[in-house]
Amino acid sequence: MFRLRLALSYWSILTAVVVAGCSAEPASTPGLSLPAQPTATVLPPASPTVAPQPTPTFPPEIVATQVADIVGVWKLNYRGAMGLFPASLTIREDASFTLEDTARGAPLSSGLVLFADGKVFLDSEAWFDVSVGTFPYQMAFVIYASLYEGQPLRLRFESAEETSDPRTSRFHMNFDGKVLLPAEE
Repeated sequence: MFRLRLALSYWSILTAVVVAGCSAEPASTPGLSLPAQPTATVLPPASPTVAPQPTPTFPPEIVATQVADIVGVWKLNYRGAMGLFPASLTIREDASFTLEDTARGAPLSSGLVLFADGKVFLDSEAWFDVSVGTFPYQMAFVIYASLYEGQPLRLRFESAEETSDPRTSRFHMNFDGKVLLPAEE
């Protein structure tokens, strides 16, 4: 019997709380004092605003028509038969170039840069590929350069020819559509 009274007491209290919570006016509970005014919500301190990092902008691109438009040491990630590795393309004022695996200091190719009919040719008698060895090859690109005060800041290569030769497609894949930035010295 005592348990039944206790259960009914709990049930009465629970019902009163639910009904009071649903009523339009606040319920008063004897012995419980509520503040007359609502209290302000305390918010955590605001975190400092971090300024966005500026995005580098480059001058408009021009189509490279002379060696001076593309001279420099340019970095790229090169995908060879042994995987991806850092490489550099050095183009000199005398129109010579060197492509080098910078991780191992191993040359991949060297030759001359030629300009004709709006295209740039990387012409070499000694392209090297670990899977096929050394062979002569000439790649044709349209090279877009961003220049500042006559100095190239960025190069973008677009293939000017189709290639189906498996020996040479890797070289095109590594340059076609790629943007090269100067290598840190």
